[in-house]
Amino acid sequence: MAYQRYPVRTISENYTMLKVLGQGCYGHVIKCLKRDTEETVAVKVLKQRHSELTNIREVAILEKLRCLDPDKYNIIRCHEWFRRINQIFMVFEILDMSVYDYMRQRKWVPMPLDGIRIIIKDLATALNALKGVGLIHTDLKLDNIMLVDHQRQPFRVRLIDFGLTLHTFEAKPGIGVQPLWHRSPEILLGIKFTEAIDIWSLGSVMAEMLCGFALFPGRHKYDVLRFIIDVLGEPPRRLLNDGINTRQFYHINHKYKLFRRWTFKKPVDFYSETGIKPVENRKHKFTSLDDLKTLGPHQENSPEASDRSACVALLKEMLQMDPRNRIKPSKVLDHPFITGSYITPCNSSHFQVVQKKMTNNLKADDGDLKLESITNGGKTNPAVDCDVLSISLVPPNNSAPDSASNQASSSINSHTPEASEPEKKKRTGFFSTLRRRISSCIHALRHMRK
Repeated sequence: MAYQRYPVRTISENYTMLKVLGQGCYGHVIKCLKRDTEETVAVKVLKQRHSELTNIREVAILEKLRCLDPDKYNIIRCHEWFRRINQIFMVFEILDMSVYDYMRQRKWVPMPLDGIRIIIKDLATALNALKGVGLIHTDLKLDNIMLVDHQRQPFRVRLIDFGLTLHTFEAKPGIGVQPLWHRSPEILLGIKFTEAIDIWSLGSVMAEMLCGFALFPGRHKYDVLRFIIDVLGEPPRRLLNDGINTRQFYHINHKYKLFRRWTFKKPVDFYSETGIKPVENRKHKFTSLDDLKTLGPHQENSPEASDRSACVALLKEMLQMDPRNRIKPSKVLDHPFITGSYITPCNSSHFQVVQKKMTNNLKADDGDLKLESITNGGKTNPAVDCDVLSISLVPPNNSAPDSASNQASSSINSHTPEASEPEKKKRTGFFSTLRRRISSCIHALRHMRK
């Protein structure tokens, strides 16, 4: 059935509406046809009731992100933005569907580990890029992770929705950021935070894909913190002492920090003090993250069990109570679960299966992404200075979106050392490692036969 077409009122009357893709408190997203290029795009229409400062702020963040190549850093491409009748319209590339919709279509059956590996690598690459330009996403959840094209590029994703993104210098104690289920201990307790809160959310999202349900599904901040403590133990005393919200959740028995002892309030005590009734709505009650290793049907010594153990090991490093001990995005890219370095020649058959799956995924790409950029591209820290706000994302001659992206690419090429002074690098990515290990296994087998 063909879409009904209604003209979207813009400055140039260049867009024709096809259908509404989604809506929320921020506004709504419309699938449109760009008439001059016959390209399908997604137009985000910000609500008028949002303050002018809030709307301009999102435009400023998107302008700052123009220095990052969307294909390399897995961040959604914004073609242009314009204003009409006191509303702001943002034009983005069209993507497939959110990971939330994907999981819902699967009826929340846990995602394959190979899919989790690809998604986490793409997101860690994006977070590493944001860290390099001094930004904190603060709103990482399944809804804001979009599959690029699940048929042609399985599990390749882009990070979207930068409406709540903060500069690192804006991180103040007590700010209410992050989705409740993916909220970090430092936000719950009211401590000054860093980009490490995004890694916590990434770990929480990873657990949701691994299990098929949220790890900390509280209806209130108290419940979320209670569930976190049940799995990970008490937060370090340093965090409790510094938190401006700690007294909401803890009893204190001494006013001086040196002698202070904190006791987490029991549900009945919290209810009597606040009138908010704690709710137990967890699907499974875990006592540690190690419980996730045995959640599936895998045998203890099977290759699948090794995959799952490596996945949980990475999860442990993401869900560290103390943000100072939490793994950095660049280190996520080097983790054995991502690189496959935990696979030994003894598991060579499984090794080849994993390689075949990942290679097939790469062959499905449309050719824009090179193998080297997929395996190693995320390790480049985009420490270019892009903190100059321009009012428009489009050149004055109203060029097509692809020329806007070309300008973003040329911006990178003119600022990054690796673009201006190319040099050959040793391939240390996942597939290069696989190739070397397989070659060594074949060589060893031939030697044994002789």
